[in-house]
Amino acid sequence: MGEWIFAGGTVVRSTGVEIADIRVSGDTISAVGPHLPAEGADVIDCRGRWVFPGLVDPHTHMGIPIKQVRSRDDFASGSRAALQGGVTTLIDFTVWEARQSLEESIRQRQAEAASSLADVSLHANITRLESGLADAIETAFGLGVVSFKVFTTYREAGMMLEYPQIREVAEILAVRGGVLQVHAEDDRLIQEATAPLVAAGSASPRDHGRSRPVAAEVEAIRRLGTLHDVTGCPVYIVHLSSAAGWEAAREENLLMETCPQYLLLDERSYEAPDGHMFVASPPLRSPEERDRLWEGIKDGSIAAVGTDHCPFCRRDKPAGLPFQDIPNG
Repeated sequence: MGEWIFAGGTVVRSTGVEIADIRVSGDTISAVGPHLPAEGADVIDCRGRWVFPGLVDPHTHMGIPIKQVRSRDDFASGSRAALQGGVTTLIDFTVWEARQSLEESIRQRQAEAASSLADVSLHANITRLESGLADAIETAFGLGVVSFKVFTTYREAGMMLEYPQIREVAEILAVRGGVLQVHAEDDRLIQEATAPLVAAGSASPRDHGRSRPVAAEVEAIRRLGTLHDVTGCPVYIVHLSSAAGWEAAREENLLMETCPQYLLLDERSYEAPDGHMFVASPPLRSPEERDRLWEGIKDGSIAAVGTDHCPFCRRDKPAGLPFQDIPNG
């Protein structure tokens, strides 16, 4: 195992930012400080460069099935791209297929993740309730999975749980000490917004945003806030997309994650010739919603930024598809 000195970089630590050297012995950081002795080490000049700890992406989807195609990064290619961007740990999701037990879905995903060049952990999707769920969750803990994701929408895909079912999961996790992750968009409000668009023949990417209004995110978050109060289970809202959702989640004392697309892009992207390429759920919001989300980053109430990485090739998302048929990602 080698010895390296990363010399003179602007080092970001939990205690602040400083100009320092970092000595790495094998795969371990052995010292951080100014002007470390370089005897026996290869020296890498980092002056003028930022040096961060390896980043954690808490939300990825490698090689999952969506609308008759699969997201195009597997764990090997996706982790290689992640490492090039400084991300050294990925947290991906299981896919709980109809024929599987929850344990089998975790073990299958762990086997798929063995090709990763980065560290990998998993969240487990819970897309149905079965007898013995508490025991299955206990087994998942033994496999290293402590966070479990549910959906308040995607009824047509067989992924949605009703709110009373979500409460059952939350009650189990509250006792066991797990975290409930939620894709928070209220399905009833989505269907009410989508039906007239489909009836009118509206099919543009902009209609995707209209079909999943901010109100759907807020409604789901408010109901999850009540669930959190009643059960005591920690609730983590994934891919928060709106300032109104942020305000609701903050008032309900829920954990929050947002994504780069909601911080950097807005609904005007749907008006571009390749607007269909920007279709994802939740959709991109107004510039005003985007700009206000940054307040949650600045004050720390948004606890994490994850990519929701779920890539497709252009041929997977051809122009002209009705918005409801475009693979999201």
